[in-house]
Amino acid sequence: MEVFKGVSDSPLPGVTVFSNATKSRIAVLLLIVGSFSSFIPAASAITGNETVSLSTVTNSSAKVHVANLDVNDTYYWWVYIYKPDGSSYAASGYRSITNTVNGQFNFTWITPTVNGNYTVFARITGSLSQELDNYTTYFVMSNAADIASSNVSSSGCTLTLTGLVTSTNYTWVVSVFDSGNNLHDYDSALFTPSSANMTVFASWTAPTTAGNYSVVSSLLNSTNSPPVLLTSHTNYFTIGTGLTGNETISASNITHVGAVVTGTNLSSTGVYQWYVYTYFPSGSLHDSDSGIWNSPNSSTMTASAAWSPGNFQGNYSVSFRLYEYSNGTHLDTWNSSFYHAGTTNLTPDQYEPNDSISTATSILINSTTSANIHNASEDDYYTLNLTSGDMVWANLTFSHSTADLQLNMYRYNGLNNVLFDYSHSSSDNEQVIFNVTSNATYYVGIFSSGGASNYNFTIQAQSPTPINGSGDALEPNENMSTSTPVTPPFSHNNLSIHISSDDDYFAVSLAANETVWANITFSHSLGDIDMEIEDSTSNQLDISQSTSNDEAVSASVTTAQTVYIHVYGWASATNTYAITIQTSNSGGTITNPNNDANSGRDAGVNASTAVNLSSQSYASYTGWVHDSLDLADAFRISVPANHEVTARLSFATTNDYDLYMIDPTFTWLFNSSINNNPEVSSSNNTNFSAGGKTIFIGVESFSGDGNYTLEVWTHPNSSVPQVTVTMPDKESANVQYTNLVVGTNYTLDYEILDYPVAANGTNWTSGMYYWVANQSSIWNNITFSTTNAEGYYGVIARLYINGTMVAVDYDITFHEMLESMVDYDGRSGNYSASNLTSGEAYSVYWEVYDNVTNSTVDSGWSNFTATGTSSQAALNWIAPMTADEHWFIAFLFNSSGDIIGYHEVDFYPTLPSVSITGYTNDANSTTNSVDVEVSDLHTDYQFSY
Repeated sequence: MEVFKGVSDSPLPGVTVFSNATKSRIAVLLLIVGSFSSFIPAASAITGNETVSLSTVTNSSAKVHVANLDVNDTYYWWVYIYKPDGSSYAASGYRSITNTVNGQFNFTWITPTVNGNYTVFARITGSLSQELDNYTTYFVMSNAADIASSNVSSSGCTLTLTGLVTSTNYTWVVSVFDSGNNLHDYDSALFTPSSANMTVFASWTAPTTAGNYSVVSSLLNSTNSPPVLLTSHTNYFTIGTGLTGNETISASNITHVGAVVTGTNLSSTGVYQWYVYTYFPSGSLHDSDSGIWNSPNSSTMTASAAWSPGNFQGNYSVSFRLYEYSNGTHLDTWNSSFYHAGTTNLTPDQYEPNDSISTATSILINSTTSANIHNASEDDYYTLNLTSGDMVWANLTFSHSTADLQLNMYRYNGLNNVLFDYSHSSSDNEQVIFNVTSNATYYVGIFSSGGASNYNFTIQAQSPTPINGSGDALEPNENMSTSTPVTPPFSHNNLSIHISSDDDYFAVSLAANETVWANITFSHSLGDIDMEIEDSTSNQLDISQSTSNDEAVSASVTTAQTVYIHVYGWASATNTYAITIQTSNSGGTITNPNNDANSGRDAGVNASTAVNLSSQSYASYTGWVHDSLDLADAFRISVPANHEVTARLSFATTNDYDLYMIDPTFTWLFNSSINNNPEVSSSNNTNFSAGGKTIFIGVESFSGDGNYTLEVWTHPNSSVPQVTVTMPDKESANVQYTNLVVGTNYTLDYEILDYPVAANGTNWTSGMYYWVANQSSIWNNITFSTTNAEGYYGVIARLYINGTMVAVDYDITFHEMLESMVDYDGRSGNYSASNLTSGEAYSVYWEVYDNVTNSTVDSGWSNFTATGTSSQAALNWIAPMTADEHWFIAFLFNSSGDIIGYHEVDFYPTLPSVSITGYTNDANSTTNSVDVEVSDLHTDYQFSY
């Protein structure tokens, strides 16, 4: 999911700048960062002739010599070890030197397991990280275990294994990939060598499809679990030919936002990748798009390419290029151009200035605001007050061909403005729908990712009818005044949000400086329940709104008071749950370990209190944060020149932690990750990708408390590997791996999410796959089986290097099998079943009930045998006798009696009415008349008046 658009990497003077899409999401850290003072170390005194050198270099150690230093100054020495392919193998990090003129230091590293020429690079820097001298030497690794393939055919090869240790357990694996890098077949064996050198034969099923195939032979140390990849070797063979030799690419219908791409003379056994690059009138790159034709079903294929509208007027160049996917061979180029008038700035609307939350314009619910984003860098903010229990629809309409506008929704929680929902699509409409869980001030943010445009923004709210139903044993406890008083430690099972408008409140009396935390457990697949803590004035102290099977909240108070734990259903959900409530005075404790990154203290929240991290190639740290007691941790790391830094933050699924990259002056955020677990962020493609600077890494608790793991590694400048997952349906996924380093050993796995509508969901993981990259990107299509039912289904793909996850992505799709609707009169409707199996028997049970009296109005069954993939039926039911809120629910069953689909609709019936439209009033007449009009009558019913 693309969260960030239009991110600015040029800070305004004295202002922390980051993406519009996350302005409130990181509001808490902004309050901290905004108050930071620039951290500037004292000036350095140097002699000007400092030197560094290396001696006694082996495959696991070296001596570092420094000379001609200023005894009164502080210096740092650094050592880096690079693999034969140029990637990082080990690093010393910075090692300080004080009170020294000439000195000698030792540096050791783990002996490499891959043969080849290794580079050893040393440098000395001053206290401001300026490089003063460097030195380079080499060592050769020749006795490591190795594997090589020869005599490769379409069904087997010879493996030569050398440098083995006879007391060690090994595994060899040979994987065969087709031209699209899909696994064709493999062979493997676990063995303990009887000698240092061995020859074995590997075999596989010979492929029948023409194309180029790669044979990846890997050697793993299997003494420990999991096995450790030592080295690998890649060879090739060809079945027939995968190209026609005269492939071409062209385009048509070129506009300022897209074109139709056409490939011709394509081979049905080939895999092709097309790219489109658009260039500003100045010649600099504007935008790009790409796609893949995998085993085309026709010699001519078309695809839609899209790009954002440019902000500048003039002739734009566009280049269409075709490549063979497997080896990146350039096959053809077709160039063209288009004219675009650029972004036309509009006259600011009457609501300006409203470019920030502090200057937001007040609007009313059930209203439409007509305004504009008058230039591409402008934001519009609006504010309104919403009432607990409201269902709200926020709609933004505009012309996407003119500008790409985005919609954010924020809620003030008593402390900060929190981004809780957004819509960032590529259509002419952005929409957010949400339930209001507490009386609060809300903010609307509208911004542009390109272009200026007029727009209409409409916000509507609907309030539910108050309930009069029965529920669990603690009812009624729908609000603070009827809340259930509890004395912690407290636990209770068999509680419920029994109807869509039910709320459960629990009152807890706290002493000064006391902490309370609460946990609820339930089955999320049966209904999404959320929880929050409020004080007596409805200020929100904490909230938990995950999609897991539990929610947890906590809060600390400085004065004695009563707080309220509020449990409710998200989007009208109902479910049963169990709750546990504890306080720090009832046997539970919340303590801060105060040992972040093994520093023996709590990492601070500014430059002067940040904890230093090592600059070595990889390091793993632990820490602790709390969303009110210890909000954030800051860490400092010196990134070597020509290096990038990547950080990965992992934490418990019940928490929501965020990861930030902060500039050397600790005044603005230049990269971040806030919507994943783990969170991964890097200096790649930022102003700091060249390295040679000290930057800061920030960890923040957006919600929850507990430990986290922070992994940090520095590596030579290169693109960070990326994974992209796209699900065309619920039982397949397209997975693309990009920015790979040729010759690097990678491991990948897939996790399948299977969450049908009326059963407990499951996550299951595929086996681990090992391969050595022979190109910078690969594409895999995976297929799998899932439950044949309506529900949420997803795929998570992970990429590892040496056991460390470096990239992850996921996609989730909702598989619809049953929908229903109610007609205007409230006594008829229909259902529509989809994704059926022709010839299969199905049943639909439906029910209409009064949500106020909690009584059933009518119900029935509909049985049918599918004649295709869909089926529809109209229904009539007994006319409701009240104007209360009603629900029409429907369940779809298969022939085994399993629920495989569900849908519900709430409605307010239109009742018959009578009115007097006229009458006479003549005192002298023996008769007078009355004109009566009746409306909304139900056919087939008898009425009287």
